[in-house]
Amino acid sequence: MGKLKDHLDAIMSRCHYLDLTLDTMRDKFLRCKQIVADGMLNEYKFSDEDKTDLMDYIYTNKNKLREMSLRMVLKIADLKKMNATKWKSYAESTCMKRA
Repeated sequence: MGKLKDHLDAIMSRCHYLDLTLDTMRDKFLRCKQIVADGMLNEYKFSDEDKTDLMDYIYTNKNKLREMSLRMVLKIADLKKMNATKWKSYAESTCMKRA
């Protein structure tokens, strides 16, 4: 792990980056919600109601999800697009921590 850390440190020292300090689950969710509102899911051709349903589902299950990220939003959106009736079941199986 030491060598990997050294490499990552070297990469970080060469980059400009902005630390958004999204520490809380609430902060992460609000950022995801903002990006979705800005059009992140436009290619899915979801209705506004579908987007609201998706984000409500993510918010309700925020503490069960493996992570709160834009990638997770896309994973769940893919499931919803793939199967409009069983997507929640698929999300529970593939995106949530085991109890």
